[in-house]
Amino acid sequence: MSRLFTFGCSHTYGEGQIDCLNYTSEHGQCMSKTPSQYAWPAVLGRELNIEEVINLGRPGGSNRYIANKILDTAIQKDDIVVILWTEFNRTTIYPRAEDDWLTAKNIHPTRKDKISKMYYKHIHHPYNSFLESVEYINLANYKLKKHRNVFNFKADFNSKESGNKYAPDFEYEFPKWNKVDLINQSLHYIDLAADNDHPGIESHKLIARDMLKSVKGTNND
Repeated sequence: MSRLFTFGCSHTYGEGQIDCLNYTSEHGQCMSKTPSQYAWPAVLGRELNIEEVINLGRPGGSNRYIANKILDTAIQKDDIVVILWTEFNRTTIYPRAEDDWLTAKNIHPTRKDKISKMYYKHIHHPYNSFLESVEYINLANYKLKKHRNVFNFKADFNSKESGNKYAPDFEYEFPKWNKVDLINQSLHYIDLAADNDHPGIESHKLIARDMLKSVKGTNND
């Protein structure tokens, strides 16, 4: 039977749900070690009657991180791949070859660390971030071109009120070489998770409901 692979950021991982809360240790702020069973990947898997759901989202992840995770993952032709691409204004730095929770440095507009502040002050430009994301989205899909069941959704950050000046994403015309059509996906935000920030349980159900319309015709026998 087909497996369900999902990729994305915190909105895929389920950060903030009651079973996926960050915690503080002697090393500082730490993320939950396992994704939430209330997040849309788990809900979608149940709707599709798929036993093996592999949630490879990561809180704070950029589209570069998501693409690299896809490139590093062994996926079979008959597996179902659902990607919820995140906002364009993020990026990721890899200080060394190993890819783990602690190595990849995700740079995010709302983070207050020194690297993120310097990046958005001296390097970031909205169109450059948009173009970088489109490049990585196309690269990931080139790797997946022989797979039958690949679904590309784009998280719509307009569905959340935000004081972040870099969100929602700036809208630009996609370059002519782009080969990937993104399905706009509302994050709904009809309720909040336990952290009072991310979409809640009912919102994740609605995200899964929306995605099911595209994925339900998949042959997962």
